[in-house]
Amino acid sequence: MPRVTDRLLVSLPSTSDVALRIAARQWESTSDLCCRSRARIQNVLLGGDHNYALERTWCANQKRTLPSLQCVYREERAFLQRAVRFATEERGLRRFLAIGTGLPYVDAVHDPVLTYDSGRVVYVDDDQIVLAHLDLLADKRPEIDAVAGTLLVPGTVLFDDATQRLLAPQDPICLVLCGVLETVKDTDELAAAVQDYTDRLPAGSLVIVSHATVDGLDPQDATDRALAESMREVCKAYADKHAPQRHLRTAEELRHILSGLDLIDPGITYTTGWRPAQSAKARRHAESLFLAAVAVVPETRTLPTDAATSSLGTRR
Repeated sequence: MPRVTDRLLVSLPSTSDVALRIAARQWESTSDLCCRSRARIQNVLLGGDHNYALERTWCANQKRTLPSLQCVYREERAFLQRAVRFATEERGLRRFLAIGTGLPYVDAVHDPVLTYDSGRVVYVDDDQIVLAHLDLLADKRPEIDAVAGTLLVPGTVLFDDATQRLLAPQDPICLVLCGVLETVKDTDELAAAVQDYTDRLPAGSLVIVSHATVDGLDPQDATDRALAESMREVCKAYADKHAPQRHLRTAEELRHILSGLDLIDPGITYTTGWRPAQSAKARRHAESLFLAAVAVVPETRTLPTDAATSSLGTRR
């Protein structure tokens, strides 16, 4: 029988609903056609056609810095597809909450999910142009909803009607955080935000994550050192007036972000190393430049002892 303290800790999310709702009311989405879009950059690198010359030029320049950049993005997206299929086929999940995954055109989350009659996807983004595309998609597919929200203000996501409908049955869902975690500079702030989401997910829910990295490259090896420096330069190049640069993290830092969750085998690895297809080309996984993991929300959760406060509000 669970201890009384365990039950209490599970029932009290890390940040109060009131604090999250207050923060949500203060948030506004932004968009600027004169600036590069993270989603359209991703679309270029995935081989899509929903982008502008601004992003295509940026990608061409960055591929001169990091020739494998397009391959890196496609490997990250291939991991996402494998992880989503794992969630649907092996865990039986049918409801997905995808935050910041970009334009829904190339190997999108809903592609495998909606092969099931009961499949449902809620997409969340803070880019008004992406939201316009998502709204068009949702008009055609009633199984899809679009929510204007942002990762670091969980109330914008969690208390939207579409998300509430997704969570209402209290069955496990799948939270997708691919290509978005590295937009946040502060690791502790990011970990607190992720916990605010997972505290409110039913036990048995899955969390799919990827994160840019140079972890595993040998700083003593000239080739690895050059690859790491190229990745750092590309991450810095993302910055403009509406978008932050990308931030690299180690596997240990990603483990901290996923604290309180149970990692599914093979744990935190690289995008090319997470349950790869047998036909996948063999190369060093560290060269994928992206960490990958799938974690499950356990039955009993305890709050970190050092988590007395949150940037999103006062912890209970």
